[in-house]
Amino acid sequence: MVARVAWKRSSGEYSDEGDIAAATGDQMDRAQMEKTNDRYGSGGNRQQKISLAQHRKEKAEAQIEKTRRRAEKKKAASDAIDRVIAILTITEVEYSANLPLRAPGYLSVPLIDAQEDLDPKKTLVPKKGARGNRENRVKLWREAVECRRYLEAGLPRDFRIERGVNPETPEMPDEDQEPRTDYSSRSGRHRVGGQWI
Repeated sequence: MVARVAWKRSSGEYSDEGDIAAATGDQMDRAQMEKTNDRYGSGGNRQQKISLAQHRKEKAEAQIEKTRRRAEKKKAASDAIDRVIAILTITEVEYSANLPLRAPGYLSVPLIDAQEDLDPKKTLVPKKGARGNRENRVKLWREAVECRRYLEAGLPRDFRIERGVNPETPEMPDEDQEPRTDYSSRSGRHRVGGQWI
């Protein structure tokens, strides 16, 4: 019985002649209920909410700072690579690698790493941790320069291995030479100048 009376009263408020339809703007504003039902923050967990909000704010600020520092480091690394003068011929690599220690033009390990980092796809040399000592790095750098020359000439990366050429005396085509033609027995297609036809 009580539920029926309460239902009639609450549904009557929404009718065209009800209290809600007849209420003024001020009355509507006063009747507005806060989402938390605790307008003045007098609840028992007010301090806990404030502390949680402060923690979230500090965490967001720390994340923003971390992102900013990461972007600065990335930009500094990019600027450092932009300042490196690329050595792209084997003669220059050999000359720079054979200079005595502390001589002008001597390439230390960080400078060799900078040269190796110029590879945009990071496919010609392994990651820094796997490069080894200075001699290994020079060897990898020399191989990367050779591979780059082969790729620019339209030849496969492992051209010397395919042709059975001794790696100590690489066979590099002259610029005047016609592009070589390969035949793939698997696909029955020919490769001319780096493209399959």
